[in-house]
Amino acid sequence: MSQSDLSPSNSPNSDQSSDSPSPKSANLPPPPTSKGWSKPSRKSRRGGIVLSENALYSSLSLLPLVGYALLLFTVVDFVYLVVPPRLTDPIWQFEVMGGLVERIWAPLLGFVCIFYNRQEQLTRWQMRRLRLLSWFALLLGLTYLFLLPLGLGNTWRIHQFNKIQVEDQISREIFQVNQLRNRLQSATTLSELNDVAQVVNFTVESPNNLPTYRNQIRVKIDEAEQEFMRQVGIQWENQKLTLLKNSVKLNIGTILSGMWLVLVWIRTHWARQRY
Repeated sequence: MSQSDLSPSNSPNSDQSSDSPSPKSANLPPPPTSKGWSKPSRKSRRGGIVLSENALYSSLSLLPLVGYALLLFTVVDFVYLVVPPRLTDPIWQFEVMGGLVERIWAPLLGFVCIFYNRQEQLTRWQMRRLRLLSWFALLLGLTYLFLLPLGLGNTWRIHQFNKIQVEDQISREIFQVNQLRNRLQSATTLSELNDVAQVVNFTVESPNNLPTYRNQIRVKIDEAEQEFMRQVGIQWENQKLTLLKNSVKLNIGTILSGMWLVLVWIRTHWARQRY
């Protein structure tokens, strides 16, 4: 046997080893394309369908569409809340602020869907759009934070407005009660006494002993006045408690909404960089 026959170039397995791929290269996935990975769908060992990564990327591409739709709905809701404007009405301003706080989930979720990046390369137009949206998140967040003084001021204005209404209601009732007492004092006949008694759900059955009936009617008037004052006091306390709860909820919601939108602006600093 010659030395040439024992050389590695003439060995039987030399051609197979040179043509066959290495174990590492055999396990590499196919290169990505512009539409995602080109790996086709296949059946798994359990009999189910395993979708390709191209299908996964196509599904995730719906997120930006959902994000822009949520931002559009936010703009529509804002127009719905502020039209027609009543800038001098504190109750209207309070309701608008409450509506904005209740709808904060829409812009937050919209920004998350838009800034969730799934592409390795972005065009200049896409980067400009993301940069504008990042600054828009900051503008929206500062708007929410600036609503806090307005919310506190409107709370005080509504409190004073409710207080004036209660005082007017009490003044009207006292005026009517005093008129009723004067009518009772000047009543001399059974008919006049019955006219006053009907106001307090009382009936004078006999013309005899009118002073006794007059005293009974006076007691009824005093009881009705005390019951009215008690009901007004309960109503006033309920109004103050409801206003306080709504104010705390609104102002805390305004702070949290502004902070989260500013946090979105901070976390999207990459979109504002010049590439």
